[in-house]
Amino acid sequence: RLQGQALGFVGLGKIGSGMVGNLTAAGAQVFAYDPSPESMAHAVSTAGATAAASAADVAGKARLVLTAVPNDQVLNSVTEELLPALAERGDQAVHISVSTVSPAASRELAARHADRGVGFVAAPVFARPDGMRRGEATIPLSGPAWARALARPVLERTSLGVHDFGEDAGAANVVKLGGNFLIAAAIESMAEAAALAESQGVDRERFVSLMSSTIFDCLIYRGYGHRVAAR
Repeated sequence: RLQGQALGFVGLGKIGSGMVGNLTAAGAQVFAYDPSPESMAHAVSTAGATAAASAADVAGKARLVLTAVPNDQVLNSVTEELLPALAERGDQAVHISVSTVSPAASRELAARHADRGVGFVAAPVFARPDGMRRGEATIPLSGPAWARALARPVLERTSLGVHDFGEDAGAANVVKLGGNFLIAAAIESMAEAAALAESQGVDRERFVSLMSSTIFDCLIYRGYGHRVAAR
């Protein structure tokens, strides 16, 4: 468990707030920040977060800080504030990025963090918001070995498994982008097959239900099949 451990979190959208809830349930005290007052209030009231005043304030309260933001640009913007505050700590601080960003962005950020004596690890999550709330994420992880060792116990408390892809900080993002491609391809193939069944007078919902419960009985087909069947 993470009993009594101080963690930081920046970015309290659906994925971020779900992760915060899992971490507080595991015993951590999570100091959290989001520029949206509504997201902050929700994380405090439903996920057990402790509100922080800014990203820099988060870094002042915890040596391990997770960020969950929508894209490269926002991650870079958050890092501008977060990194100097983490560097000032001088205690092997680590920035854990759980965002889906480009491999190039993670590699560039890893170099910037290393120059300041701070670890940067990429840990983009495979999960829908409901799955994240249940702690059912799958997380590829990459970055410096010492930083991965600190990040892993935290990530294990909000996932079904953490999968190590080595020192290259961009590697985990390559895995995430490749996985997203496979998910999109699966959804497209389900839609095409359901359309074929329907065009020949076969009930599309029964068809998809059969496929996703037998020869394609796996997370993606089960999770998205009923959405495809219902259009």
